[in-house]
Amino acid sequence: MNLPANEKPDVHAAFYAAPLPMFGLVEASRRDGKQEGKGLYKRLEVTELYNRLSGMPGWDPKQLRITFAARASGSGGNIRVGRVTLSMTLR
Repeated sequence: MNLPANEKPDVHAAFYAAPLPMFGLVEASRRDGKQEGKGLYKRLEVTELYNRLSGMPGWDPKQLRITFAARASGSGGNIRVGRVTLSMTLR
């Protein structure tokens, strides 16, 4: 979340939320008879990450950016993200 413009995604970075496994994506996205494929659904708990990032200098909650990155170059292919919903537990 909110990866700086010139920084490359890294699983050890302060901006990293979690992995999004793509196992079964092709099968879940395949058209079956008359129905379109539904793809995959994944829920990530990012409340702690959001709270930590919101304390950083220059944080603007109106400019939340989500970055998706392949784990290895040349992997993945053509993947489309249909929707991202952010829901948080407020304390």
